[in-house]
Amino acid sequence: DQILTMFGRFIGVGYVFYLLVSIPLVRDLEAVAASWWTPVALVLFFGPGLALGAASFGRRGQRALRPLASACAVVYLLGLLTWPLGWTGETLPDGKAAWFSLFPALASLGAAVSMRPRWAFLHLAVAISGAQLVNHYLRDAGDRSPLAADIVYSFGFSLIFVAASITASRTGFLLDRTRESTYAQAASSAAVQARTVERRRFDGLIHDNVMSTLLAASRGPMDQRLVDQADVALAELDTLRRDALPSADFEVQDV
Repeated sequence: DQILTMFGRFIGVGYVFYLLVSIPLVRDLEAVAASWWTPVALVLFFGPGLALGAASFGRRGQRALRPLASACAVVYLLGLLTWPLGWTGETLPDGKAAWFSLFPALASLGAAVSMRPRWAFLHLAVAISGAQLVNHYLRDAGDRSPLAADIVYSFGFSLIFVAASITASRTGFLLDRTRESTYAQAASSAAVQARTVERRRFDGLIHDNVMSTLLAASRGPMDQRLVDQADVALAELDTLRRDALPSADFEVQDV
């Protein structure tokens, strides 16, 4: 939970940073997109990340961290799917890029801390491929670089952060599981020790009181000392049955 909270804050701050950086690019992309697309895309691409960051700073939002982290990953892909619907077919000059192509790895960090590793790596590959594909056809033909090279470079650069996030998340999971196992082993050891102590107590009672009383009775005639010894043995047995230690101090004669 602590690792998830830390990554929630990191991802949330990252979305704030990219929102500020993307403002000039948002204006550029409006020229080649339908009027409805930009407000819808801003909500889809930035909404879950900003909500994740806000939830990570509040105690009541802890339960929503994992779903919001998953939403960052899923909704980013949904945002990519809306681009063909809102694109007018025009291109951007001077090799400019789509603003949402700046942070596909940030969305993949949400997958890294909320999904299995194979799904996080798959998300990173799909998100980067989709974002670079949009950039490739959004630029003029003369400004286009090799698509495969762009995808490989972006994937290799982003893979470091996603892999580190997966490692941190798995480490937290292993630590939690190890701690639970340690607590279970400690409880089991304490139970074994308690049973051992009780068994020794019972064995001591049988040997020191019951057996000695029966042995004394078999060797000689009944006398008051034997009766007193039998009374002590019966009292000890009653104490053992009630599972309570004597509350009074021992007298010298009892000792």
